[in-house]
Amino acid sequence: MTIINEEVKQSRPLSASLDSLHDIPEFNASKLREMITAASAQANAGAEVSPMQQIPAPFRRLARLAGKSIVFFFSFITAKQRDFNTIILQVLNVITDSLEKAVNGRTATLRQENVASHEVAIDELQKQLAALIARLTLQERRTAVLLEQLGGRQFPSPDNEQIQCPNNEKKHVLDAMYLAFEDQFRGSRDLIKERVREYLPLLRSAGVGVSEMSVLDVGCGRGEWLELLKEEGIQAEGIDLNRLMVEQCCQRGLNVVESDVISYLRNLPDASVDVVTGFHIIEHLPFEVLVDLFDETLRVLKSGGLALFETPNPQNLIVGSWYFYLDPTHRNPLPSPTVKFLAEARGFSRVEIINLHSADVPELDEATEVAKRFNEYFCGPMDYAVVAWRV
Repeated sequence: MTIINEEVKQSRPLSASLDSLHDIPEFNASKLREMITAASAQANAGAEVSPMQQIPAPFRRLARLAGKSIVFFFSFITAKQRDFNTIILQVLNVITDSLEKAVNGRTATLRQENVASHEVAIDELQKQLAALIARLTLQERRTAVLLEQLGGRQFPSPDNEQIQCPNNEKKHVLDAMYLAFEDQFRGSRDLIKERVREYLPLLRSAGVGVSEMSVLDVGCGRGEWLELLKEEGIQAEGIDLNRLMVEQCCQRGLNVVESDVISYLRNLPDASVDVVTGFHIIEHLPFEVLVDLFDETLRVLKSGGLALFETPNPQNLIVGSWYFYLDPTHRNPLPSPTVKFLAEARGFSRVEIINLHSADVPELDEATEVAKRFNEYFCGPMDYAVVAWRV
């Protein structure tokens, strides 16, 4: 025991033994198979007699006869050895196949993980680059406007126009940040386009797309709805206050202008628009402005025209208590009965509520009142749309 203890003390630590694992050469299946093949050639040693070419011809037949006799008499010993050799070779082949599959599988997994990690990193970098470009674009625009307003002037007493210019630019200070916020929390363009596609039958039933009828999308944001309408051959235009979103829409070939929604509507003639839409805009407006929106929308709609406004549904408790407040520019949730009443009170003849986008929460499969309430308040629609027609 004393000798063993001394040897243990003198041995390398475990960490050093683990480090040595990195020195093992790379697994080479083809080399290992070559070695097994070479061993297979010797597996039947003792079962055959060599040609004995080195023995002179007169004695060769006698030597081979003697060799065969020896092999025959000792076959009861060599047979077991040959069986053992065959089994060992089979085991080595199985181990080699397993090792090769394991190594190839692990290599493929690592390659996929590496590609996936690179794709995630590239996607994140692209988002950061887009946000940076947006901020730079905004700064360039702001600098150009400032230089244009101030270039070559004396500054003893600025007039109202000079004062108003910086005030207007101040409205766009957070445009880039809100665009980045939308990109992260709103969802991809394809996702939003797929969600709003379900409104197309409603527009078709109203005759939109059959002739040259116009759709005005207020607060159009990134323009997914306008892009879908364009693909469907429906004439549409949009307005938004976010300068960068407007620029992105214009770059996609969409008809979008930068404007305040109420100001833009007030400059339109009576009965000049077929459909007015707005997706997730009314929850951003003060109550007085919301009333103005319904009033101006009713005025500019043609007879038989419709208004469609989608907003988060606070009846879903997940939306009303958490999801709604992800956006710091939201003012307060709007229950659907309130918005329906408001549309009817401002003169719309027929008003409907369409519930949309069920929550990704599994329902309770129970016939109890508690389960019914849970399914209603936690699994119910996350959005709704108010659809109102003008006589």
